[in-house]
Amino acid sequence: VQRAAEAETGVAGNASMPEGAIYPALRHLERGGILCAHWVDVGAGLPRRRYYALTPEGQRVAASATADRGHTRTAPSRVIPAAARP
Repeated sequence: VQRAAEAETGVAGNASMPEGAIYPALRHLERGGILCAHWVDVGAGLPRRRYYALTPEGQRVAASATADRGHTRTAPSRVIPAAARP
């Protein structure tokens, strides 16, 4: 999640993206209980950074999505014999 925020603000050498692309989605996930966030002061004269983390519910959702993605990725390998695969 931090990398998404960095991409939007142009940190870490990434091209800047319009604010409408990432932060509304992060706020939506936060309101939905998937993410939690907090502000961090990074130093004098520097803007504060907002850090996001998955909540326990967000971890369950991510694990489920990862499992579903892995299932769909491996399904063809159960149908197509190994000898027929490239």
